[in-house]
Amino acid sequence: MTAALDLGSHTFRSLRGTNDKLVARSVRPVYVVLPDNTLHQRRLEKLGRGHSRCDTHLVLLGDAAVEYSRQFEVPCTDLLPGGVVPSHDSLNHQFLEVLLSSVLPQSAYPGEKCSFTQPGSTLSASLARQPSRVRQTEFFDRLIRQRGYTPAPATAGEALALAELVESRFSGIALVMGAASCEITVMQGGHGLSHGSIPLGGSIVDEQFARERGDCCTDVLGRQMPNAARACRDKEQLSHPLIAPVSRDEKLLGKIYRQFVLDAAAGLARHLAKGQFPEFRQPTTLVLGGGSANMPGVCEILAEHVQRPGFPVKIDRVQAATATYTVARGCLIHAELEAQRQSQRSAA
Repeated sequence: MTAALDLGSHTFRSLRGTNDKLVARSVRPVYVVLPDNTLHQRRLEKLGRGHSRCDTHLVLLGDAAVEYSRQFEVPCTDLLPGGVVPSHDSLNHQFLEVLLSSVLPQSAYPGEKCSFTQPGSTLSASLARQPSRVRQTEFFDRLIRQRGYTPAPATAGEALALAELVESRFSGIALVMGAASCEITVMQGGHGLSHGSIPLGGSIVDEQFARERGDCCTDVLGRQMPNAARACRDKEQLSHPLIAPVSRDEKLLGKIYRQFVLDAAAGLARHLAKGQFPEFRQPTTLVLGGGSANMPGVCEILAEHVQRPGFPVKIDRVQAATATYTVARGCLIHAELEAQRQSQRSAA
């Protein structure tokens, strides 16, 4: 058996094979801190949600925090702001450990493989020049080992390619539009030729959408901020695709997403222009994943930019992977491949 862990800054997802079936789990890596008073105690009793006490405050983690936030318009706090684990926040680290444990059950046997992705990860040489990313990888590596697994890190783009580029024999380009960043992987026959990250994510869209609508909320300290959570919910409920907006909100969101996709395409072009891929087959497929891939019209807008003359790589097809657990499924394939390679090395 193997396990897969997609540690996105918006959602943690896991897949684990057991008894000839896949078990999926997910949780949001967020929390809410509330004053420990009668009002919030009664609200929590009504919701029937568990919570913890910390000094004079009540703490809700994960989906309980999301539910409270939605019902009472209290903003959640991200545990991975900007896709990064805060380096000197022991309470944040404890919360992450609790939530990771909730989606990753204890391993069934010693050495069970667990392939995992993390926000903004790249396995390229540039990682050596990013000590914060190295420490973050080590942080998640340690938590996974505590659950009894042997960690096998992968990029989100690599996992997406393994899950979606079967027909092209695992060759093509994968672009994961996550909440905190866009992850790029160029694959040839199942081997990653290049990995990169664009510091641009869907959370920027949500914040801008809320700001331009004038939609704000107040946190427990009385601070005003864009109501990104409500903006995210509203954008997911729009009726028409971004390329054919009707309502005022749809037109506004279409404008924001067009700029977002344009910036992502420009970042992808810069990355591809730097690479030398003499054996890379062209024309090729670009597969799009992440939360923004679920937005109707994003795939078409991206195709407009990447299929223009002068783009560094000839792309004949742009396809969107909209399944919720696509990256986690790719991680599961990666874990199986790593287990096979280890078995082959042991037998040699």
